[in-house]
Amino acid sequence: MARPRKALEQITNTLPSLVSESKPPTHASQQTPRTSESPSGRMEEEVMTPAETVATDVDNSVPMYVVPVTEVPEDIDQTDMDNPFTCSPYANDAYQYLMLIQGKLRPNPRYMAMQPQLNARIRTYCIDWAVDLHRLLSQTYQTSLQADTLFITISIFDRFLSRKVVSYEKVYLLMLSCFFVASKFEETYYPSIEQLLKFCPEVGTKDELLKMERIILNELRYSLGAPTALTFLKRFAKAAHADSTVGMIARFIAEYSLTSYSLTTTYLPSQIAAASISHALRITGRPPWSATLQHYTMMSYEDLLPILRELKETVKKAPIQKTHAIFTKYSAIKYLRAATIAVANI
Repeated sequence: MARPRKALEQITNTLPSLVSESKPPTHASQQTPRTSESPSGRMEEEVMTPAETVATDVDNSVPMYVVPVTEVPEDIDQTDMDNPFTCSPYANDAYQYLMLIQGKLRPNPRYMAMQPQLNARIRTYCIDWAVDLHRLLSQTYQTSLQADTLFITISIFDRFLSRKVVSYEKVYLLMLSCFFVASKFEETYYPSIEQLLKFCPEVGTKDELLKMERIILNELRYSLGAPTALTFLKRFAKAAHADSTVGMIARFIAEYSLTSYSLTTTYLPSQIAAASISHALRITGRPPWSATLQHYTMMSYEDLLPILRELKETVKKAPIQKTHAIFTKYSAIKYLRAATIAVANI
C-alpha cells in the first residue's frame, strides 16, 4: 500500500507456517506478557501524546430520554408492500432471524486472551490498514467496493481469531485473506489476488494468500454471512426516518466502533447499530429514540445507555488517534463531513 504501517514493514516475504498450530494457553501464566493491553483486554491509549491527554478527559454522560407513552409505533413496511425489491412482506421475519443468529456467530468476547502475540492495539492497526485498503481499491477501480465488504472482513477476522492462534507475523496476511474472502462473498466484481498484492506486496505471496483463504473457510465451516452492525443499521435507519446526514453519521459511528475490541466483542451488532442511530439523531437535533425504533430494535433507550456512553467516549477520541483512517475518510465532503460533525456534537 502507499502508506504501510510500521508493523507491516516488519513482515518479510519468507514466512514460516501460516497459522500457529499450538493450542491456545489455558492459564494466564502461560501467556506472553503484553504491556500494551490492560488486564481487562481494553486498548490502552498509547497512541496519544502527552499534550493530547487532557483533551481525552471528556464527559461521557449521555442525556436521558423517555419515549412518550402516547407515541404509537409505525409500520415502516406498509408503503413498500408493492415494491418487489424491498421484500417488505418478509422483512420482519428476516430481521428476527438475523437477531437470533447474531449471538451464535459473534466472536468470543475474550478471544484476545488466547492470542499470545496479539493485543487490542495491534487489532486496531490491522483494521485501520484494512480501511485504507478498502478506500484505495474503491478509488482505483471503476466500481467502488461495498461498505458491507469491510464490515464482513472484520467479522471474519474476529471470528477466526476466536478459534485459532495466529502469530504477529501472520496477522496482516490474515486480514488481507479475510478481505479477499469477504470481497468474493459480497462483491459482484471482486479484486483479484494480483490487485490486492499490488497494494501490499510485503504481506505475502499469492500461494500464501490462497493457503490462508482455505484455512479461514475450513475453520469457519464456510459460514460467512454473520450479520454486522451495518446489516441492522439499514433497517433501523428506515425506522428512524433518517435523512442522508443522520444515515452517514450513524454509519461513521458504527464503522468507527469496529476499531474498538471492547465494543466489538462486548455488544451485539444490533446494539451497536441502534446506539449509532440514537447518537446520530441526537447530534442532528432530533429525539434520540422513538416508539417505532423501540419496536423494531426490541430495545428501550435505557437498554442502550451503557453502549451509548462507551460509544461516545470512543468517538470523542477519534481525531487524536494515530489510527485515523476511518475519521479521515468520513471527514471528506463525499461523506458529508460526518466524522467532523459527530466528534464536535456527540
